[in-house]
Amino acid sequence: MSLLFLLIGALWVHVLCKHRSDVFKIHWLMAALPFTKSLSLVFHAIDYYYISNQGFPIEGWAVVYYITHLLKGALLFITIALIGTGWAFIKHILSDKDKNIFMIVIPLQVLANVAYIIIESTEEGTTEYGLWKEILFLVDLLCCGAILFPVVW
Repeated sequence: MSLLFLLIGALWVHVLCKHRSDVFKIHWLMAALPFTKSLSLVFHAIDYYYISNQGFPIEGWAVVYYITHLLKGALLFITIALIGTGWAFIKHILSDKDKNIFMIVIPLQVLANVAYIIIESTEEGTTEYGLWKEILFLVDLLCCGAILFPVVW
């Protein structure tokens, strides 16, 4: 799957270079997505390889995977939010209201993703597991709703 995302990213960059006159900055941001997804999958596969061979993860590979996974999630969320607000297609400058929403929602989304990764690495049998998983789902839903607000507005 990592190789597939890498090839899709390379194809997208080729299309962007071929049609340079019709390309917006958001397209290059979108081009970064398959490459970060590919890296995330490679590091996740390496992490699972060491878990299957040694029975425990090597912390360095796990940290690199978590960093690329968070980067991919943040990049995806920012790209979707920018497209939703019409940046680069309709307007080239975000309004103050849009900037304020981004300043609140993007860090909250990243924090929710970090917390979700931490929750997923804990035992499912703990009493707090279900509660925190529902809270993080609610935060994620609220972030999506906050991003949809400027789109509908």
